[in-house]
Amino acid sequence: MKALSIFLFSAILSVNATHAQTADGLITSFLDKTQMNKVTSLKVEQVITMMGMNMEVTAYSKSPNKEYIETDVMGDTIITASDGEINWGINPFDENPEPKVETGEDKEDDSFWFDNDLFNYEEKGYAVSLERLAEIAGKEYWEVKMTKNEGEETLYYFDPETLLLCIMRWTDEEEGVSEEEVYESHFSDYREVDGGFLVAFSTLIKNNGKTSFEIIYTSIELNIDIDDSKFTMPK
Repeated sequence: MKALSIFLFSAILSVNATHAQTADGLITSFLDKTQMNKVTSLKVEQVITMMGMNMEVTAYSKSPNKEYIETDVMGDTIITASDGEINWGINPFDENPEPKVETGEDKEDDSFWFDNDLFNYEEKGYAVSLERLAEIAGKEYWEVKMTKNEGEETLYYFDPETLLLCIMRWTDEEEGVSEEEVYESHFSDYREVDGGFLVAFSTLIKNNGKTSFEIIYTSIELNIDIDDSKFTMPK
């Protein structure tokens, strides 16, 4: 009888905890803590580890869609950039390593920083719902589901104690692939930057449960002055 009472008491606490949280409340708390929706420009230095290789990357971004990225590859620097209208790059490994306009698919803007789906999701018509207290790798997270206008879904997992975003999960149907690809971003090592901003210095990207690459920030500067000429293709 005592065991049953303890079980029922624990169940009631769990239910009450679920009702105490809402999807809107979790997202608002996260943005209040990190202030990431108030970033308008940034410079980051990072190390990307992929397939046993480390690449040093320096990136400049400016809202809404300007970016300039330098990637060190075997001692040479590859540049990819956009002035918001023209996507261009310099590849020292090309036969003609001169600046040239990039063709093909349009480069997406830095949506994680400047137009993250969590920003103003109601105005965009996205629906959010608190699904459950989910357990992943032995740890519990609040699971929030976001459904976009086209029906595309993304799952967000927030730490119940810190209310910080720890995992993002989404699926993608690639052409010629019969099964959906499941992608995850794992965020950790949150640190305060420039007095008031809270940034995850480590991001682990997984594809179908396997690690694809890891991004480690070594330096972050937010809301700095960046002249627009930084993003303009040299003539």
